[in-house]
Amino acid sequence: MRKKLIIIQARTGSTRLPGKILLMIQGKEIILHLLDRLIPSKYTDHIIVATPMEKSDDGLASLCINYHPKVSVCRGSEKDVLDRFYQAAKTYNNKSGEQHDIVRITSDCPLLHFNVVDDHLRAFDTHRVDYLSSRIKKRTWPHGMELEIFTFEALSRTWQNAGKEYEREHVTPYIYKSRPDLFSLFEYKYK
Repeated sequence: MRKKLIIIQARTGSTRLPGKILLMIQGKEIILHLLDRLIPSKYTDHIIVATPMEKSDDGLASLCINYHPKVSVCRGSEKDVLDRFYQAAKTYNNKSGEQHDIVRITSDCPLLHFNVVDDHLRAFDTHRVDYLSSRIKKRTWPHGMELEIFTFEALSRTWQNAGKEYEREHVTPYIYKSRPDLFSLFEYKYK
């Protein structure tokens, strides 16, 4: 199995509920509950919280930076989330000296469990595709359990070629929507 890296897309500037990932549940911020549920993953080496460089996200970065040895923070563009992901993955790959496949998770899914992630990772390696998602055409997993996995090579090609604002803001639409002909895709449906 190739090395795997989880990148959590995180920001506090949500328009519907600002700061929602810093809200407390049972005395702990939502983002920390998510980290606690992902850290035990058997197939991932590291977790990066990818957050914008905005001053409003300084507290989020400070909260996560020294939370656990398996967790780090990478800061980047607020609007160009694709660039934020690419820079986080590239920096970690350069530091580790190895290519890692990427697991994309959003920070507002605190109930996502490492067993679900590991199950998806096994499917990703079994099918040997560029991109696996629990939702390409139809939602079959419960809301909040969705995730995406893609090779660093697919991320790199997407970063180089995606030009539409929507493709840059949402990381992967270039792969599964704009140019699915360029990538091998697999939709991992809930059984």
